Amino acid sequence: MKQKDDNYHVQIKPEFLFDKYKVFSNNYTPWVYISIKHHYKYYLDYTPNKLFNIDVNPMAANYAATPATIYNAINELESAGLLERNERKFRLIDDSEYERKFGNAEVDGWEKLPDFIKVYQNAYDELLLSIKKEILPIGTNKRLIVKCLKLYFYLMAYDRHCLLNKEPIVESGLSQTSIERKLGVDHKVVKFLLSVLNDRGYIKLEDGKIFTLNKDLYDPNKYLFKKPECEIEFEKEWEKDFEKESAPVISKRADSPRPAEAKVPDSFIGYFKSDDGKRISIIYYNKKIKSMMLGGWCNGDGIPPTHEEYNNGNELLQMGKRSQYYNPENFRMYKPLKAA
Repeated sequence: MKQKDDNYHVQIKPEFLFDKYKVFSNNYTPWVYISIKHHYKYYLDYTPNKLFNIDVNPMAANYAATPATIYNAINELESAGLLERNERKFRLIDDSEYERKFGNAEVDGWEKLPDFIKVYQNAYDELLLSIKKEILPIGTNKRLIVKCLKLYFYLMAYDRHCLLNKEPIVESGLSQTSIERKLGVDHKVVKFLLSVLNDRGYIKLEDGKIFTLNKDLYDPNKYLFKKPECEIEFEKEWEKDFEKESAPVISKRADSPRPAEAKVPDSFIGYFKSDDGKRISIIYYNKKIKSMMLGGWCNGDGIPPTHEEYNNGNELLQMGKRSQYYNPENFRMYKPLKAA
């Protein structure tokens, strides 16, 4: 979708976004509506009767879904009265219609949320892309992408962080257990989605607490969080190995014993470069959760990865030591400039 001004946004009713009245069976439906509203907000505001076409293919690619899934979401929006169809064209209806139409239904345990959430298009597109980069390479169920979006916005709405423009960090009133109960999501899925948001820098997890971050204001140098134990243990091993290789040569005498060659750290798979090349992460196998993980971000050389390097990192994330690119003798590929 074409990028617009950073302040360009739409207002979305939380009741609709989190499907308060359980109208939708398709997990993608609210998010498809957000994309349509971002694209046709002008029509809604100034020419509400104007009809337009919807191209499902770029939307399907954007959400890593099939065109059939997007068509199904559009049909649900039409049934809910948020889209009107005239032959092959559509007219957009504001999502406040969701509350007006279904608001008489009885719903237990629904807390008070903000009147609306501002969803900024550029920030939303960046969030979606970031989540996809974390989930798709490890071959997880693609529907977790929109579930991760839902979890993130639920955290931001529940703690009113979406209304606190000047707060870089807010401690959430939610726990993993309460999220499982309120969103009806399995605890393993919630744990995974929280780790995705944590790894992508949208939340922080510490001592069982959840902190939501404002990425425009949050300064990691001012707010220091403890790292998970599994990551600390691995990084200690990695940093020790890194220091061994970086140590200066003490003697150059011909009869001096050759230094022992650095050993590949246990569970180490390889490195993963960020899109801009400024950050490098360690790919390793987490024995506790039996999954490939990213951790230990370090400063890179600032050179964006080539197409081959990007595919290399993705295959290592998916297959680890089974990857054609894994070679213990070359494990220093994309070597960091210095430890983070």
